[in-house]
Amino acid sequence: MVQMLFAALFALILGAAFCLWGYRIFLVLLPVWGFFAGFWLGAHSITLLLGEGFLATTTGWIVGFVVGILLALFSYLFYALAVAIIAGIAGY
Repeated sequence: MVQMLFAALFALILGAAFCLWGYRIFLVLLPVWGFFAGFWLGAHSITLLLGEGFLATTTGWIVGFVVGILLALFSYLFYALAVAIIAGIAGY
C-alpha cells in the first residue's frame, strides 16, 4: 500500500513537471535520447559487421559511444532535424 502511494505521488509530481516545464525538460532530454539512439546504432552496426554478440567486443562499445556522442551533439545543435529524428525513433 505504501509503495503504491509513493508511486502515485511520484507520477503526480512527474506529470506536473512535464505539464509546467515540458519544453525545457524536452530540450534536456533530446540529447540524451540522441545519445542512446546513437549508442545502439553504433554498437549494432559493429555487431552486424563483425558477426559477434551485441556489445561483446571493445570495438562495439567504443563505436557505440562515439556515434552516441555525435548524435547527442547533432541533436543539440540541429534542433529541427533532431525533432524529426526523435519522432522517427518514437514511431509517430
